[in-house]
Amino acid sequence: MGFIDQIKGELGEAPAPPPKGAGAVQEIVKRYTSEVLFDRLSPEEAGQKAVDEMKSAISS
Repeated sequence: MGFIDQIKGELGEAPAPPPKGAGAVQEIVKRYTSEVLFDRLSPEEAGQKAVDEMKSAISS
């Protein structure tokens, strides 16, 4: 009997895959947060640019 067969009763459902663009969105948020924290962009500018970039990442 294989290992997986032995523990089959303890295994649950696999987690759902992350939504399309999720990894890119995290990176976009980090980048624009840094831009605001280092006073390179205003929160409003960073927010608009981040939203535009996230929309593009999700739709591609």
